[in-house]
Order: sequence, then structure tokens, then C-alpha cells
Amino acid sequence: MFTSIEVHNRAKVFDRMIEDTHDALVDPDVVQALGGLTTDLLKINDEAFLPNIRHGVLTVPDEYKDTADVAIVPLNRRDMSKADVLTQPLFETNPLSWPADKTTSDVYGLDLTDEMRAALDNNEPIEKFREMRRFNFTRAATTGFVEQEDDGTFSGSRPVILAKAWEFKPGPKRYRAAMLAHEEVHVRDMLNDGPLLQLMEYRAATEGLAFHVGGVIAVPNPLAKFNTRRAYKIDKLRHELNDPDAPFTPTPAFVEALKAMRAI
Repeated sequence: MFTSIEVHNRAKVFDRMIEDTHDALVDPDVVQALGGLTTDLLKINDEAFLPNIRHGVLTVPDEYKDTADVAIVPLNRRDMSKADVLTQPLFETNPLSWPADKTTSDVYGLDLTDEMRAALDNNEPIEKFREMRRFNFTRAATTGFVEQEDDGTFSGSRPVILAKAWEFKPGPKRYRAAMLAHEEVHVRDMLNDGPLLQLMEYRAATEGLAFHVGGVIAVPNPLAKFNTRRAYKIDKLRHELNDPDAPFTPTPAFVEALKAMRAI
């Protein structure tokens, strides 16, 4: 069976990302630092799949069409201008669902205030978490759709991780692992709390944890190309501004700090 160079290279990048991230997440030091979170991220990582992309057309393998498994899409430079159109088949079904009264996040200890709930009810469907637009400025991004149905319940597409393939080729293994694990935190949060991702408070929470995870994984290679300085700066702010008894529940001060850094 003939396999084009394009398909081969994309698969090679995907395999490297998955293997390096798996190895990092089973490292005893990482497990000790992150605890049970590594189990959640390993499940997401090991169940992720690579869509078929040939001649600029993406198709979803039959065995993944009706699942919520995360798709990881390594994109080449020539894909960037058409990433939105290319990835559209990944968003044609809504395998995820959440109840109408989804107003709390056990993960981050967030309860929706009346003001936050009103913002949630008034919003249009999430536009791929805004990440498709931001992707030009980042190495990787997690994206997806969440919509509110007529009965008040929510439905959502599978999570999709977009990655600039050339950013995942060079550098230490922990560089690739830190970037992918960061995005897998967002995937976990979408699966658990999809509708809440519209809220600025929740975005601050998920970014705070994602940068913490990336920083923990990057520690053995502090000069790795992963944006380590930014990760450590955000983690330091989280430590200083959030309540020590609820370190990943964002305070208003932490939300404002991430806004100022354009991290949310």
C-alpha cells in the first residue's frame, strides 16, 4: 500500500507527540507532582487519534466517527491558511452532552453567580473556543463547539487539538510533552465542564492548571523551547494570587492578571 510522504510525516509527528507525552506522564516525579491528574491526561493522550488528511482533505476514520475521542491534527505551514475549512469534518457531530443545570465545576471549585449564569445564557454558541483565531500566534490550541439546545441542555463536538507540526519536530522530548499535556488539560476540562468554558473565570482556571502542568513536565529541561518562562510566571502568579486552600480556583486578581498577559 502506497503512503505519501505527507501522510508519513504527519503520522511521525503524531506518534512522537503521543509517545513523548505518555513517557512524561508516567515519570514518577511528574506523577508525584500532579497526582491523579496524570491518570486523566494519560487516558486522553492514549485514546487520541490522527485524522486522515490527503491532498488537503480531512476524513475521520470510521472507528472514531461516533466517539468523543480527541483528534490531534499536526498542521503544515501550507495548511495554516485553510485550517478552519480543513478541520470542519471533525465538528459535524455533537457526541458530548451536559445537563441544563451545569452550573458548577468540581474540578476548580467554581459556582456560577447569577451574573455569570446570565452571561452563559446570553452567549452565542462557543466559536471553537476562540482558539482557531488565536492559533496563528500559538504552537498548539484546543478547539471545539458547545451549543445550548432548545430544552436548555448543552451539546458539544469532540475536542480537537491543533498543532503546528514544525514546532513538535525539534527539541527535547519534554518540550513536546509539555506542550501537548498543556492542551490535554483543556481537553479534560471541555469533557467535564464544556459549557463553562465560555466564562472568563473558567478560562483563567484551565489556563492556570495547564501552565502548571507544562511547567512541571518541562522542569528537567528548563531551557526547552516550551514557553517555560511564561509558564513559570503564570504559575507564580497563581500561587501568589489564589487562595492557598484552593490553589486552582481563580480569584478576580488572577483573572485580571491573565487578561493583562493576554493568556485568556
